[in-house]
Amino acid sequence: MSTTGTGGVARSALSAAGSAPQAPSLLALDAVDAYYDRSHVLQSLSMTVESGAVVALLGRNGAGKTTTLKTVMGIVPVRGGALRFDGADITGLATHRIARLGIAYVPEDRGVFASLTVQEHLTLANVRGGWPIGRVYEAFPRLAERRDHRGTQLSGGEQQMLSIARALTLAPRLLILDEPTEGLAPVIVEEIAAIAERLKAQGLTMLLVEQNYPFAARIADRVYVLGKGRIRWKGAPEDLDANEEVKHTWLGI
Repeated sequence: MSTTGTGGVARSALSAAGSAPQAPSLLALDAVDAYYDRSHVLQSLSMTVESGAVVALLGRNGAGKTTTLKTVMGIVPVRGGALRFDGADITGLATHRIARLGIAYVPEDRGVFASLTVQEHLTLANVRGGWPIGRVYEAFPRLAERRDHRGTQLSGGEQQMLSIARALTLAPRLLILDEPTEGLAPVIVEEIAAIAERLKAQGLTMLLVEQNYPFAARIADRVYVLGKGRIRWKGAPEDLDANEEVKHTWLGI
């Protein structure tokens, strides 16, 4: 992998793809541009999420990570380039239509309703049929214990589990997670990691944004590093772990 200097700051070139054949792309962003008003947030961003893989999108605060996820979900409009899901062009589709294609989004704020119980959250989410609620409780035994607790009665970690569980009731083909460990105690982060690893073992495709580098490196098959709206590096977690320049320049590690 080569590096170049720009403005006195060394930048790592995109790492070369491996020689092993890759699974078909389930999600592809092709030179996507997105704006907030006149601010050009995503600039010709291209990345893929292969079927059955876990892909992590890393970067400093303000790099454009959450905007990338919101662009995939149609919350932030695409102003250039294209989005494809399972080969079909989904550029410009409304958010509810994207969700119905099989993409479930767990937002950073978790979106838990204060007055609804755990059971009510899961029942409402499961109106289209997906994971049976019994299966959800098997995957999240802590939620089974708290099925009659309302949103305000749950800890931050339990709210995050509920947000993920609610997404799984949709039986998604792609699960998108935005900062799943933010603000959680280390013991709860470990629980979330174990849940993610079980989902990965079941073959669920995932795209996650995460500030917790060890967590992301633990579960991801492939990593993209985002900086100032552009992909600055891509490759395997172990290759990123050995690249001190990229970690320092674009992740602040």
